[in-house]
Amino acid sequence: MSKEPNTQRFPFVMLIVLFLFMMFVSTLVTAGYFYFSVRERIAGIVVSTKSYAVPLAESLAGLAALSHKLNDYSALKALVHTKIEENMIDEAFFVLESGKIVAHSRKEVEKELQGNIARDEFAYNTDLILGPLREKASDTKIIDYNIIGKSIPFKKYERLLLKKYFYEGIDTTGWLISKAVYTAQKGKEAPLGTVNFLISKERIYREIYSLAEHSILLIKILSATSFGLALIISFFVVLRYRKMQRIVGIREWESNKGEEKWIAVQLDEFVVPQKDVWNNQNEEIIDEYRIDVTRPVRDAIPVRKRTHGS
Repeated sequence: MSKEPNTQRFPFVMLIVLFLFMMFVSTLVTAGYFYFSVRERIAGIVVSTKSYAVPLAESLAGLAALSHKLNDYSALKALVHTKIEENMIDEAFFVLESGKIVAHSRKEVEKELQGNIARDEFAYNTDLILGPLREKASDTKIIDYNIIGKSIPFKKYERLLLKKYFYEGIDTTGWLISKAVYTAQKGKEAPLGTVNFLISKERIYREIYSLAEHSILLIKILSATSFGLALIISFFVVLRYRKMQRIVGIREWESNKGEEKWIAVQLDEFVVPQKDVWNNQNEEIIDEYRIDVTRPVRDAIPVRKRTHGS
């Protein structure tokens, strides 16, 4: 009777384990890419902002002092509007120590405030805006600032995670760049006001969203690749196992295809073992094992007859 060989089933368990392991590695790779990329991009934006904000503030302060002396702010306004069109800043204004607006990049806001930022301290924090002048500071201040009309496009728990692991200033919508302006009076510098401009953090938000989209695309690609590799490895294992079955003879094939024939062969004599096998006390038993060749053979030892090709 023939018996069907055992068939190796497809290793679904191994496929799932391999896929889960590769997905775990892929998730770590994607998380690492997102983490380091976001931190690097945000740091680059912050450095870039500071690199042009400080020289711009110094230029505006110098131009504001000159414009006040000439009582002509056209050059200051032209420079401000140029930087706004270049998307380098969102809003700029020059205010005196009293809060009076001397020049503003948005005429409608200036009219709404009736020429003084103190009328809306919620939108214009006078403590921060006039801080460099009151502190008699000569350097440019870059301060995290909430710009009215701008919103943070992240949920509360997302902001907490971003603030903790990526960027501490994520909970404010922009920066306030402020520099004190002094005018020369009788050979001394007298405080005049401050030049200020606002820069939103929308570039940071866009970079985070862009990298999040790239990370999602990356995890999809890695997921498909992981499943494909796990499937290929599983197929390879099955084929390798079946090949080993054929090589080592694990599979049971049909047997007993031919008949076995037996013949009797007469023994001429008994082969006595070497003498050193026996001791002196047992020498007498040798005679009992000797065969009388004169007697006819009544019993025979069956010997398998060689067939052709065996």
